[in-house]
This record gives sequence, C-alpha cells and structure tokens, in this order.
Amino acid sequence: MSTISTTRAARASAAAPTASGAPRIVKIERWWSASAWTFASVAPATPRDGRGECLERGAIAPLADVRHALDDGPRALGAGAHACILLVAAMPSLPVGKLRATTLQALLDKRPVKDPRVVVGPKVGEDAAVIDLGDRYLVATTDPITFATDDIARYALQVNANDVAVRGARPRWFLATLLLPEGRTTDDSVERLFADLHAACDELDVALVGGHTEVAHGLDRVVIAGTMLGEVAKDKLVTTSGARVGDAVVLTKGVPLEGAAIIAREREAELLARGVRPAVVRRAKAFLRTPGLSVLPEVEIACELAAVHAMHDPTEGGVATALHELADAAGVGLRIDRDRLTILPEGRELCAAFGLDPLGTIASGALLLTLAPADAGIVIHALARESIDSHFIGQVVPREQGVVLVQGSRQEPLPVFAQDEIAKLFAAPGGSV
Repeated sequence: MSTISTTRAARASAAAPTASGAPRIVKIERWWSASAWTFASVAPATPRDGRGECLERGAIAPLADVRHALDDGPRALGAGAHACILLVAAMPSLPVGKLRATTLQALLDKRPVKDPRVVVGPKVGEDAAVIDLGDRYLVATTDPITFATDDIARYALQVNANDVAVRGARPRWFLATLLLPEGRTTDDSVERLFADLHAACDELDVALVGGHTEVAHGLDRVVIAGTMLGEVAKDKLVTTSGARVGDAVVLTKGVPLEGAAIIAREREAELLARGVRPAVVRRAKAFLRTPGLSVLPEVEIACELAAVHAMHDPTEGGVATALHELADAAGVGLRIDRDRLTILPEGRELCAAFGLDPLGTIASGALLLTLAPADAGIVIHALARESIDSHFIGQVVPREQGVVLVQGSRQEPLPVFAQDEIAKLFAAPGGSV
C-alpha cells in the first residue's frame, strides 16, 4: 500500500468535528473494487489494525466529494487540518485447489532442507517424502479429502496409500485428522466414520496409529486430512524425478476415475436432470470400488517385473497436471499421444454434463509409469492378465521439446489447469455449474 499526503482537506461533511469542536483530521482512502476505484474517509480517532486508523461507518465518499476535497483546500477542516489519500490495491484471491506449482516451489525453495537424512524433501511433483532410517527408507505423505463426502474414509486411506506406493514402498501406518461440521455431527455419525476408517485400514493392511478429531466451526462437510507412513528397501525406491529420455509412458485404468466417482456421488440428481442415463451414473458411482482407487496392485506387479524409473499418482488437477509435474520433476519433455490417452466413457460423459475437461479432472486410481519400452510391454501384458487395463500413451523426450499432445500430424501443448476442473462444481453459486 502506498500513501500520498496532501495539504488539501476533505470536505467538512466527510467527518464530523470532535466533541471539543476541533476539526477531525480525515484521510481519504481509495479502495480497489472489481470495476473501479472508490474512496472512503478515515478518521484516526478509532484504532484499526493497531495503526490508529478506522474506516468511518458509512463514510464512503463519492468521487464528486473527493474532487471537492482536493479542490477546497484547508478551509474545509480549518487551519492545520490535512488529509491523506491511501492507495489500497487488494490482492486477488486464489482459486480453489492446489497452489500454482511455481508459487509453491518458490516458497519451498526459500527454506531448503538441511537434514542429510532427507533423501527426497518437499518438491512439486514428488508424491511423498523419503527419510533415511539406516537399513531402509521411511516414506511419508499427507493428503486431505475435501471434495468427496460419500465414503470419505475409504477415499482418505486409498489416496494417501497411493502416494506411498508410487515410491515403491509398502503403506504401513495411518494418522487421520477428522474435522467434523458443527451442528451436523452426532455420536452415531462419528461412530460410523470410525468404523469406516478401520474397515478401510483393514482392506489395505494398514494400522491406524493416531490423529486428531474435533467438531469445527465453519465447515459444511466432513474433512479428513490423512498422513500415511510406509517403508521401502533402499534399492527399491522409485521417484517422480527418475524419468529418463527414451522411456515409455504408461497409464493404467484411465481417467478421470476419481473425478467421475465424485461427480456421480455428489451430483446424481443434477446429472439425471441433465439427461445422463441412470446406468452411466451407477457405473461411475461404483468406480470407487471397481476398478477402485488403489494403485497398489499395479505398483507391485510393475516393480516386481521391471526396473521402473518413475511413478506418479495423478490426483488433483487431473492427468494433465500429473504429466506436467512428472516432466518438471525429472527435467524432461513428454510427447503424449492424444488418441492413446485413455478417457473413461463414463468420465467423459459426466464431465461433459457440467462442461469440465476430463484431462484436468481429479484422477486418483490411475497410475503413470515411465520405464524402458521393452519393459513397458512386459508390464502391460502382466497387468492385462490381472484384468488391470493399461496403455502406452507416449514417450519421454528431451526437455527442450516441451510437454505436448500429438494427434496425427498435429501437435499442441498439453493443457495447463490452474485449478482442478471439479472445483467448478463446488465454487459455483448453489454448488453447481
């Protein structure tokens, strides 16, 4: 904020005199709105923000008054009076979803990790931290569930377990912070939530070892922030940054698996009203369990059969964001074949109903891998034998070639999404688009 002092007084009507009859010193503040600059008179008699200034109630000065205030001179408030014009430029609010990658990385770079035991620290695109425990690595991640409400405990377990699994590690221990909405939480609902948490832990053979629970003001839904810990042998560690030029890029299952499930579960009535067939909605709702959000089965098969160079879990921001993150982490480019990029039919139809792009819609349940082309063929065939769909979708290229979508002879940059497409469902008035 910049302040420009002036000896010109504001119009006397902008602020009443003090009780002693002495003129009250006035400042005129200029506030930026969405469409124009506006002005407000400010008197120092009542503190604001510890600076001795307070916006007079209802004292928004029209532009005409400001013009008079600048032209009338000191006579408006008497000898010795003065006014200030304060230029206030409000910062735009950030969109719902992840912070911009460049912003986040700049913040992380300000405080580099100094502990030599941290093998992989905070970095955009890396799914989990890796800490050297001597004979093995500890892998740690944290992820909140904010979009989904139905079956939220299962979401929390599987999304966090995936971030550990893509390190080549086995998820072992889970901690959950449960934030419950005020006025909507009962003993029965809490008991059901804990039962769901324990069932989800049992399904993945993970132990619930701690966390925090509270009823919180200002929430309209349950929020779970999970932390998953796992372990991996040192020679089995996989990172997002391991992709190598010449690698094949493989995608399992298809996208946007999680996004389709969330849309179907959270917006079923609207989908039906917009003409989506009930059978499509039912299939998408079932994606949470079939084919499921867990990538542990395909990770185990791939790591057992081949030397996997990189793995990444495409979550918020969709597969497009995940591919950009992978390329940035490894310092490489990517050529992705648009026709091979598997978009689930249900996901395409549900996204179309709300005008969402499937490439930018939350995509947990799919897995991105890079590995040597010969190994990619072995893994794809092995996954097919286990009824896990997977496809070769492109290759890793030198960084200077960029991250591009190729379709026949056409080539274009892979889209960048500032926020997850599904956020539009929650950000729009009334919760719909």
